[in-house]
Order: sequence, then C-alpha cells, then structure tokens
Amino acid sequence: MLARIYFLLLPVLAAMLFFSILSLASEKVFAKKLPVEQAVKHTKTLYLSAPAEASGFTETMQLIMQAYEDIGYRAEIVPMPAKRAMHEALHGDWVDAAVGRVELAGELLNNYIRIPVPIGVAEIFVYFREDAFDELADISSWSGLSRYKVASLRGFIISSQNLAKHRVDFQQVTYARQAFEMLLRKHVDLVVLPRRMADRVLNQDEFKQVKGSTNSLDKQPVYHYLHQKHKALVPALTLSLSRLFPQDEALGNH
Repeated sequence: MLARIYFLLLPVLAAMLFFSILSLASEKVFAKKLPVEQAVKHTKTLYLSAPAEASGFTETMQLIMQAYEDIGYRAEIVPMPAKRAMHEALHGDWVDAAVGRVELAGELLNNYIRIPVPIGVAEIFVYFREDAFDELADISSWSGLSRYKVASLRGFIISSQNLAKHRVDFQQVTYARQAFEMLLRKHVDLVVLPRRMADRVLNQDEFKQVKGSTNSLDKQPVYHYLHQKHKALVPALTLSLSRLFPQDEALGNH
C-alpha cells in the first residue's frame, strides 16, 4: 500500500522539484539583471550647449562627458553657433549646462553656477595678412586695434566687450573661416580669435598667407557652467572635474 502511494506521489514530487529549481534559477537571473535595470532607470541625460567652433576640442569634450558619467549622468553636447549657444543657455528651457565660458560670461549667465575648476584657457590673438607682418606682428593690446577694421566671432564675450570698449570698428561672423575669408578679401585688416580655434582653420593651405601676432591680446581661464536647477550636483561635479582637469594642464602651464 505504501509502495503504491509513493508511486502515485512520484510525479508530483518530481514536478515540485522541477518548479523549485526553475524558480531558483529565475531568481538568480533576475538578481543579475536588476542592478542593470535600476541603473538604466536612474540614468538621466543632461544637455550641454557649446559653440560649434569648440566642437573640435575632442579631448576636453570627452573629459566633460566623463565627469558627468562618473557622478551617474549622461551628458549630451549640442554644438551650435556661439551666439545661439549663449541665447539658448539664457532662454532655452532644455539647456542643463554650458560646456565652457570665461568668468566674464557669468555676468550674463545669472541662472547658472560656475564650477570653480578651470577646464581650459581662452588665449586671444590677432591675425593679419602676411604683407602686413612688420606693421601688425607686435600688437598686444586691445587699444592697439583702434586704427583697424576687425572681424571676430559672434557670441564671444571677451572679444565683443573689449572691441566695443576701445571703440574698434569691428564686424562679427558666425564661423572662424568666414573671418579669415574676409581678411584675405581685404574686407577687414585684422581677425581677433582664440588661438586654438584659429589654428584649426589656418592648418588649411588656402590660409597660408595669414599670420598671427607674437603676443596674445588676452588670456583667461574657461569654466563649466551648470544651470542652478541642478545645484545639488555642484559638489560632486566639482570633485569629478577637478580629478579630470589637473590645473597645470588646464591652464596651459606645461
């Protein structure tokens, strides 16, 4: 009789054992997947406005994105003309941060917090045609530009404020290439630009006639600006950026 009962229960016991094993395996698989699913759920994308002319600074951009990744966020950099980048930072509700601006920009970016870690340096130089080298090579002050027609980029506060302050006759363009084309066509006498942006254009053969001044007009550190709606991130982001941007390197003190 007992043997018959065991025989009848054997399929039931086997089924119970199978489902117990399946349940245990499922729990293990779920346990492995859960952290990934939670990470995806809690990852947020922040959108950073940036001047298009700065998009060539690949290493700097990668480090900024890494800084956000290290504190649990994904950063997406949106390049656009410099003036529009500033406009969107001021008036667009989608902008979470401005990739890089000088301290002077803080006077306009009232809703942003300047992260106190220099991520680079803006060094402004004068550029001119080769045939004017003897006359212009030694220009080293904004006041020294007052006799000339100058081209500069829209949205770059250092240039626009200083040119206006010293009553220089200047025109603004959207892209660096346009400024150098105006120079070669003799529509202007000088171009005023950050050196790293100028160098990216002047590497092309068609601009071999363009030369730069011996000394810079201005040199200022560049900072990352975070919108105040994310002010809770400031301590963590400051620490993350300070680790990725050693100050001697960021400020060009090699």
